Amino acid sequence: MDTKSLSGESDIRSFSVRSDVGAHADPNQAIAPVVAQDLEGGQFRFVGTAFFIMVNGLIVTAKHILDDVREDGKVVGPIGIIHFIGKNTFYIRNIKKSYEYPNSDVTLALLDQPRHKVTGEPLLNKVLTLNLYEANTGDRVFTYAYPKTSVDIKEKQHVFRIVPSIYEGTLVTEFPEGRDSTMLPNPCWKTDMHIHGGASGGPVFNENGHVIGINSTSFPVDPSCSFISTLNHIQNLRVQEVSVPDKKLSNPTVRELIDAGLISTADNKSFEKDKC
Repeated sequence: MDTKSLSGESDIRSFSVRSDVGAHADPNQAIAPVVAQDLEGGQFRFVGTAFFIMVNGLIVTAKHILDDVREDGKVVGPIGIIHFIGKNTFYIRNIKKSYEYPNSDVTLALLDQPRHKVTGEPLLNKVLTLNLYEANTGDRVFTYAYPKTSVDIKEKQHVFRIVPSIYEGTLVTEFPEGRDSTMLPNPCWKTDMHIHGGASGGPVFNENGHVIGINSTSFPVDPSCSFISTLNHIQNLRVQEVSVPDKKLSNPTVRELIDAGLISTADNKSFEKDKC
């Protein structure tokens, strides 16, 4: 893939994102490319972007990305992320379960949990801070995503070419009840930020480095006419099978996880030392 062929790219050094403790975060460890694997032949392919909101592997992405491995509601192949935990160190983590509304392009997904080869301790991930409410027309926004990433096969081996990039723009028009009844029925914004294939599911940040939404769609003939889904409507989603140590929560909602300090928001931060 020609990495210079995508329009609207910004200088990656000009931006920073915030972790759940308010510090500058390494986006390469909190934001991940999503890959799917075909059952026939086992070939990997890059399908989108996701980001972490809990240290145990709960991610947010676009639902239409997961539909890439579904046919008639059935899973036809594995899908997961490439999770970087340091320089030249990564894991491919499979998605175990997803949580979503039928009328939303936003989905939460739970990954498998790798453990340290020596200590056996679970390997925790970096997370981002959400802002569920504060967005206004004209606000400057940017996304960090992987639309230029590719997967090739050379000499029977997969070669992952992982290329992050940043795109910036402004919020143009709000659709609090959704843009339409079929393609994007959930609350969303029209923006003039360029969204290319593969950026779907990536986080959209405000100027404070907090996540206000995710990349959903754009028009191929004009990628600057784009739409991002907001996140406040997912607060009633129930998240099953999530390990919540020392918390008396059974099948908690996203809102309950926020209130417990396990998902960080701009006005409800978690300050546990082992997070970032």
